[in-house]
Amino acid sequence: MTERPKKSDAGILAVMHKENINQGFLSSLGKPFLRSLYIYLIKKELVIIYRDGTLITGFISFSYDSSGIIKRFIFSRPQVIFTIMFSLIKRPILIRSVFETMKAPRKSNEQSLSAEIFPPGELLSITVDPKYQKSGTGTILLNALEEELKISCIKSYKVVAGKILVGANNFYLKNGFRLSRTINIHGESLSNIYIKNIL
Repeated sequence: MTERPKKSDAGILAVMHKENINQGFLSSLGKPFLRSLYIYLIKKELVIIYRDGTLITGFISFSYDSSGIIKRFIFSRPQVIFTIMFSLIKRPILIRSVFETMKAPRKSNEQSLSAEIFPPGELLSITVDPKYQKSGTGTILLNALEEELKISCIKSYKVVAGKILVGANNFYLKNGFRLSRTINIHGESLSNIYIKNIL
């Protein structure tokens, strides 16, 4: 069943993110950073989990306005700055990724080749425990998210997926997302931006 998580669930979400969304730079900042991030998202944005009995087997997170979300998160929890700085001291190569991620929403609009403007709302992350994949849990989470968005009168939202992530791209296309354009956010790697209208 789907439900809203508690603050105490943030640690589990951090572990799931670290283990299953391991190609993004956020995972490289470590579990303490991710735990703080999910505490923030649970309190300020929208997170939905799927429980099988007592186990959290999947979750989805959403920002009502992804522009500046990393900056809002960092300044809402000053201790996060020290976590990031410690990670950057250990791995200075991450500095560029931090700034690219903070600029991503604005950069995507600047690279627009058409008159289309992206909706502010963004699906930030979705993952399902590997043992429960191909069970329909991802689609259930997506449907639960959209029911919440309807209540808030949100009619469309976006999601960004690395072009090389074939499974993720196929999932979004299968679930009614429309490819808007392909841009580069992190260095030379390409990302697809999808938009979905909620009926």
